[in-house]
Amino acid sequence: IAAEVKMSAETSMGTDITEEDLMHINTLANRVEELVEYRANLAEYLKVRMKAVAPNLTYMVGEVIGARLMAHSGSLLNLSKQPASTIQILGAEKALFRALKTKSHTPKYGLLFHAALVGQAPPKLKGKISRVLAAKLSLCVRVDALTEAAEAAATAAGGKAAEEVASPALSEPTVAISCRRYVENKLLQLEQQQNS
Repeated sequence: IAAEVKMSAETSMGTDITEEDLMHINTLANRVEELVEYRANLAEYLKVRMKAVAPNLTYMVGEVIGARLMAHSGSLLNLSKQPASTIQILGAEKALFRALKTKSHTPKYGLLFHAALVGQAPPKLKGKISRVLAAKLSLCVRVDALTEAAEAAATAAGGKAAEEVASPALSEPTVAISCRRYVENKLLQLEQQQNS
């Protein structure tokens, strides 16, 4: 690749770079480098916070989609109050209301379309898997929200109860492991039915 660069530099009709241009190029390169570093730090922060706040949600769909779902509904508690059908189309409200207005087909997924489990499904099964994932996700979100509420109540009460409830085991996914396994098995089952 170095030989290609040298050859193109010899045959190029470009001009010399002035000091001012070089200064601007260096400044821009430094800013890009800082932004890349900031983005990596932000991603790590999001991963840590989501695992602490909503471990089951994070295990099911990942920290980015989990954070988007929480942000879209307002909070973890608000998300836990949503039924599975609402969680399934969260992020596709515009398409939903357009479909209702024109009496056409409603959307099958919103933010969940970007989840790994939906992404690995064949196109014909994405809607079904999205529905199954939303159902299991609503269970996981409720566990996360109620665990967080119980932890806050115990901390407010103080004493030994707060120490027992605020154990590090709570930041581990509990129901999400079995829920994710169920969704994966359902996907395999649907693929086998489709192929036979």
